Amino acid sequence: MSRRSVIGVTLACGLAAGAVVGPALAQGATQWGCDAPFGRTCYFSIQFAGGGVKNFSLISGRKIVMAGVVAGRDEYLISVDAPNLGDASRCRQLTVVGRLCQRKMVDPSYND
Repeated sequence: MSRRSVIGVTLACGLAAGAVVGPALAQGATQWGCDAPFGRTCYFSIQFAGGGVKNFSLISGRKIVMAGVVAGRDEYLISVDAPNLGDASRCRQLTVVGRLCQRKMVDPSYND
């Protein structure tokens, strides 16, 4: 067997093994969680770069996986114990009255 064939077979086996033991998330899926203290609620508002908004909430300790969100391109607002409704001015108002509200870029590994 030639060196080129051995490299090709090795690469093919590696790719096949990677498909079996690869990342737990499907391509295009992102993890979301609420790391707030017990009994609190995190409110998320994803703002898609191509337009549109998705609002959802999670109670503390909960985690989900969501497809269709593009890490590094889409952004989100997160607030604790007060809905932000995807409105940056509402987020600023929450911050003024002492509530957590932040704007973040979607991360490929985990978003909280």
